[in-house]
Amino acid sequence: ETVLFTGQIQDLEAGPEELSVQWSSDKDGDLGAASISSNGDVYLSTSELSANTHTITFTGVDDVGETCSAIIFLTVGSAPIITLNSPSDGDVFQTDESIIFSALVTDDDELSSQLSISWASDIDGELSTQASDSNGNISFTINNLSANTHTIMLTVTDGTGLTTTNTFSLVINTAPTAPSVTVSPSVAKTADNLLVTATGSTDADGDAVNYTYQWLQNGALTSNATISISPSQTTKGDLWTARVTPSDGTHDGPYVEVSLLIENTAPVISNTAIAPNSPSSSELLTCSVTSSDADSDPLSTMYTWSNETTGQTLGSNSTLQLNPSSSSANDIIKCTVLVSDGLDTVTASALTTIGNTAPVLSSVSILGTPEIGQTLSCSVVGTDADGDALSTTYSWLINGQVLGTASSITLDSSFSSP
Repeated sequence: ETVLFTGQIQDLEAGPEELSVQWSSDKDGDLGAASISSNGDVYLSTSELSANTHTITFTGVDDVGETCSAIIFLTVGSAPIITLNSPSDGDVFQTDESIIFSALVTDDDELSSQLSISWASDIDGELSTQASDSNGNISFTINNLSANTHTIMLTVTDGTGLTTTNTFSLVINTAPTAPSVTVSPSVAKTADNLLVTATGSTDADGDAVNYTYQWLQNGALTSNATISISPSQTTKGDLWTARVTPSDGTHDGPYVEVSLLIENTAPVISNTAIAPNSPSSSELLTCSVTSSDADSDPLSTMYTWSNETTGQTLGSNSTLQLNPSSSSANDIIKCTVLVSDGLDTVTASALTTIGNTAPVLSSVSILGTPEIGQTLSCSVVGTDADGDALSTTYSWLINGQVLGTASSITLDSSFSSP
């Protein structure tokens, strides 16, 4: 280190130009001469002093060889040496996080344990004055630094007052607050898409907050890192948990989890039909149903037949034999189907209207002898499955010629025999 010596010399009998000066050390000898200003000021700088305690002599000589001198005592030593171990310059920590401060301090002139040590923050003030051990190691932990960018100064001073300072910075970052998290739908089934929504996290440092997403299935972390789960991934009885973590780009805030159980999905009836269409009152009806279950559960099916016109219950099988005693033309027949997966039951129905059944002519006969002067009668036996009243029309023909339209006819002389 360069040392500047200053002094002043005066002589009552001689001017400055007639005087000379000399600087010397009792340890290093002659330090050199110096010029004298017009007002007697004298300066000398040197960086050659050895490590020691020196007696520095300032000697003046006039033009006739008379001398005078002045002395000072000056110690030249080695400043302490600092090796910073942690933290590193620019490190970022979270509020309340424990930070280890560690360094090695040495000094060529004295024991490390005798050095004066100070750690200080430009925001929180002095942090520690803990001395080093005999090997010069210092280590301590702090977890209460204020949220901000700190300039930390480690200052080490030896017994002679020589000082070394190591300055570095560190950042205390405030993590964002926990978010508000919801998963929709609040009651989920296997056919539902699960969607997580996160809002409300704030950051005291003013940093933008982003969210990361994780999904757990029955407590095990999955690879899904999106905001949703598709129905193809869920199974009835699964417990799905959405975990949302806020981040300000530097630190993660506390995560929040929301769980929901995948509940049973009710069966779906896609079609119900009665065959044949517009049946007669004595036909066999079949009720068919097409159903499915998203959970692949086995399905059971129950049937109920009813006459919606009369209010009568007709049967409980998939087929129904109509009977004219309980159904007539234009009656509305209904088949009600219940499909169950053991937990949920769905229902559907189909309707058909009974059509008119044509009457049946079981026998036709002519009574009487077909002779001139005789009366012939037409005997008819007919039935109707619907029980409708029957009306009969007649047509008498001879050789293709219509003779009459009543139920009987008298053969007179106008009719010739064949």
